[in-house]
Amino acid sequence: MPSRGVGCQSGWKWRRWLEVAVASCLAIAVGLAIFRDAYLGGLRTSNGRIVSFLASLNSCHGFRRQKKVVKAHGRPSERFRRLESLHLAGSSTRRHKLQLFFICLLNKFGTQGLGSLLVGAIPVVLRGWRHVTSWFLAFALVQLAPRDVVYDALTRHVFLAFVVKVGAALYKLRKFNFVVYACPDCSLPFLLLVMLVTIDGNNLCSRVSTWVWMRGRSGSFDQKHVGRGLAVICARSGPVVMAATFIRKTRACKDVYGKLLVLGVFLHRNGCAGLLLRTCRTVCKSCGHDTCQAAFPLRRKGGAPHRP
Repeated sequence: MPSRGVGCQSGWKWRRWLEVAVASCLAIAVGLAIFRDAYLGGLRTSNGRIVSFLASLNSCHGFRRQKKVVKAHGRPSERFRRLESLHLAGSSTRRHKLQLFFICLLNKFGTQGLGSLLVGAIPVVLRGWRHVTSWFLAFALVQLAPRDVVYDALTRHVFLAFVVKVGAALYKLRKFNFVVYACPDCSLPFLLLVMLVTIDGNNLCSRVSTWVWMRGRSGSFDQKHVGRGLAVICARSGPVVMAATFIRKTRACKDVYGKLLVLGVFLHRNGCAGLLLRTCRTVCKSCGHDTCQAAFPLRRKGGAPHRP
């Protein structure tokens, strides 16, 4: 008769496989929706509902995963406490939760509204309820889902994270095209300013506001940390600046190859290649097929790739 421990372990494995199957099916469904949106909308300037929602979902998830911003030196309990303080459903005061909500809200729509005003367009928050509702839904799923299932799935399931980040990259490409088409006669410095506000304004404000909010209260400002933050911002925004300069100088904004180049930049920034490789390695590890393992060798910790 099997022991109780063996039965519990078997049940855990079945739950684990069921979780992976559900996440994989959801990722496939979302991927098909992204493909349909890309087929109907093309590489233009207007984003569909599914792409806008995925961009908001990726943004809200990235806000909670600001590990470098909330890192405390040498104390795991302090790191966990600071990371939990970015969770709206965590154990915190009502004032703290209101501050967290308004920081996320202003980071999202404040920078987008400023970018629209710079090019003379109406901010998206004033165009209708769809954009605001989409963001509220994404924020609630990441912050308030039962058992934190959405945030956990986006963190642990690489295939689902890959699909979401592909949708977010397509969203950024269309924002990029919007700025390029809205500033046909603008000077290059002004175009780059609008591009940085529209594309990276949300991420930049999230990093700065959270860093000041989490570290400023404890007086832990350090010149070294400021330098690292500036280096991260430059590394993230540099490819966008170079892509915008290339598009402006070559006038390739209407060329599909130029748009695909910019899409590749955003896919690279979101780490889609690494997520796809990790997905392939996970599949190979699960199926154990010799051909798969030869094409995608599994890496051991601190060692050379494992060859079957």
